Amino acid sequence: MDSDSFISAAQSAVDILENSSSLHSARSNVHDHCRTRQSDEPSHDMHGRCIYYCKYCSWAKSVTTNFRNHLRTKHAVTCIVENDVTEDVRMLQKLYQQLKQANETSTFDEKILQQAIDRDTFKQCLIDLVIVRSLSLSILTWPEFHMLCKALNPGSIASIPISHQTMRNWI
Repeated sequence: MDSDSFISAAQSAVDILENSSSLHSARSNVHDHCRTRQSDEPSHDMHGRCIYYCKYCSWAKSVTTNFRNHLRTKHAVTCIVENDVTEDVRMLQKLYQQLKQANETSTFDEKILQQAIDRDTFKQCLIDLVIVRSLSLSILTWPEFHMLCKALNPGSIASIPISHQTMRNWI
């Protein structure tokens, strides 16, 4: 897989993380405590939900929360619940490790750092700094200013205007 494919897959994972809700789609290891149903046992309940059969007794239920409670109260088994976000983070970490092994993390890191910059906030903070501290509009041309921004976020260099005329237009 080339670096563009990795970056695309990683970006998809980032999008999933940003858009997922921690209140939905929880996962647990309940399935580790289920047995295969017998031929005379139904596979789904009347609502079409899959029925889980306890491998320690004859108890069965279609709701994993109820099954988890059964395991805890009757068999002293605690099932850990993980949100989809946890799984997405693992997937993202795995993709990043693949990029790292291929020595191709720099492009991905740059994209992430560039996306971390809130351009509107940066612009307003810079305007406030220049006005409140009576700094020269040529601050955008100062190598020291660019080094400071790069030290804070290496991806910021692409976002910083280099002309004092830009600052004049902003103000």
